[in-house]
Parts: sequence; C-alpha cells; structure tokens
Amino acid sequence: MPEDVYQNHKITQVVCSDGDFENTLNQVRLMQASRVIDIQTWPLFSMTLVQSPSYQMVVWNIHHLICDGYSQGLIKQELIECLNGKTPSIKPLQYSRYSLNHCGTSDSSLQYWQNLYQRPYKKINVATQYPDFNAKGFQSILLLDVDLSKKLKLFAQKMQCTPFTVILASYFLCLHEQYQVNDVVVGTPALGRMTIYEEEVIGNFISLVTVRSFLNGVLERNIKCYLEYVHNGLYQAMKYQDLQYDELVKMQNCHFDQDRFPLTTFFISLLNKKSEKLSMKTDGILHQDLGFDVKFDMMLYIDAYQDEFLLRMQYRRSLFDANDVQYFMKNIVLKITQMINGERVCGLL
Repeated sequence: MPEDVYQNHKITQVVCSDGDFENTLNQVRLMQASRVIDIQTWPLFSMTLVQSPSYQMVVWNIHHLICDGYSQGLIKQELIECLNGKTPSIKPLQYSRYSLNHCGTSDSSLQYWQNLYQRPYKKINVATQYPDFNAKGFQSILLLDVDLSKKLKLFAQKMQCTPFTVILASYFLCLHEQYQVNDVVVGTPALGRMTIYEEEVIGNFISLVTVRSFLNGVLERNIKCYLEYVHNGLYQAMKYQDLQYDELVKMQNCHFDQDRFPLTTFFISLLNKKSEKLSMKTDGILHQDLGFDVKFDMMLYIDAYQDEFLLRMQYRRSLFDANDVQYFMKNIVLKITQMINGERVCGLL
C-alpha cells in the first residue's frame, strides 16, 4: 500500500452501549453507503470502528474502482490472518500490474457481441410513477421453501441446466409478459478473473455481461428448448466476458445517462451462501427500505443456501411500489412452478 495511504487514512471510532450496538451499527452502514468517496484523494476507502463494552465491528467502505464483491472475501481472510498474528502472504500478481498489462477484448469476443446485437435492442424504459422517491432503493424478499427448492434443483438437472438458468428464464418470461415485448436483455455480473493468478488479487475485476431473449421463433418450441436457449446465452456471455460493458454500450450507440444504466436496467445475480445459515423463515414477502440509492431499475438477487433459495428484488421506489414488485416476484415463482409441473408457460410447453 502506498505511503500516502497510511499518512492520509484515519479510522473513525464510534462508541455506544451494548443495547444500542445494532442500531448504531446500522446507522453507520447507511451513512457510509450514502457517502461519496472523492476519487481524487487517496485512499479510496474509509473505516469506522463501532465499539461497545462487549462488541466490536469494523465498517469498511471501499470504492468500486479498487474492489469488487469477490475481493471482500479476500480482505476478510487477510484481516482474520492479521488478527491471528499471521502475516498475509505476498500475492503473485498486484492489481496495478494487472491493470497495466490487461490485454483487452479478444477478436472472438468482439465477433460474438457484434453478432448478438446485429439487430439493435430497444431498451425497456420504465416510467417514473413516484418522483418524490428519486433513486431511493427498496427491497422485497421471498423465500423458496425446501420443497420447492429441491424440486427446482431436480428439474434443472433433468433439463441439463442450472437452477440459475431456470430462474433467469422465468425472469425473462415475466418481463416479456409485463412489458409486452418479444425482445428482452438482462444484465448479470461476471467475475472477470480469467486465470488462477487473479483469484487472489484484491481489485475490481468484475464486469457486466448481458443475456438476450427473443421470443419470436421460440414460441413454437417447448420449454426445454427455451431453457437450452437461455442457458447457451448465459454460457456464451460468460465465455466472452472480456468485452467490457461500456464498450458494448458504445457499440450500440446507447445514450449515456448518469442516473440510469444504458442498454438495460434489469439485472440478475447469484450469490453462493451455502456456507451460511439462513435466518429468515416466512411464507410471505418481506418489504424493506434499503436506506440508500440504487442505480438499476430492478435487480434480482438469488441467495443460494444449502437447501433453499432466497429471492431478493431490489428496485427503484420511484418506478415501482411494493404491490408491483410483489406481483412480479409471485409471477416468477408461478412460472418456475409451471415449468416444474410441465404446464404451459407463455405459450411454451
């Protein structure tokens, strides 16, 4: 770490009682989530130590320029090593060197994305309904119980795809149905770590890739063909992920909007939480105020636990209310259930 980082960095300490620890910690998290980090001044992170007589927690707010979600696990691992008196091992590759030597987009990747978007895509623009909320983010949570999650896994195995593919296909079909369009693009994050050397490096490797669904030409086929189609699109997107999202946007001559994502504002992401214990147990949908702004219109997070899947839909409150999202999420689960039961889904059998 550069010397000026040590000189400029300070750790903020917040002291509270044991009884007020959780509330204080949550307030610090929300405050840090809304804080703008000045990229002209190092370091591009801040640390706050929340401390009570019995508890201690560090809130580390890091700019996305230098850290992605995968890196958070590496940071946690190094912090645990330091706390246990160990010296973190020297990494074979530093992020600064990776950035300088990054080769860019391969010819095969460029050709794939050019072919995929040979027909221009018309973005779904969701109209603002509640302007007072601006970019405020809300979240709705729905649990797929053990029985449905087990059936989903067995169905995906039978269809020779993954549970993520089945949920993505259901998400696609809901968007086709909701907005009455035959062409839908959904974005998803790609890890961006293409070699074993990059797996231990803290930095921002993650990129956005897109998967495209055309219903024209698929309606006369069955659901197995549609799942193969979606699964192949997802596979190809990951295979050719070295084309950065901003380059794809330029390729499409999309309008850059500082407030909302270009090309598409609908996203999906799978988070592997099989090593964690699921604490939420409810039959209904839980609605929450995130307490901070979000840039996408709608992001479906799939938390994959050992025996269950938890769906978390984060969205802009200015575009949707809780009833809108509740209906949409129930429709996703309905389509998953229809597929599993061999029922007709949006014309597909």
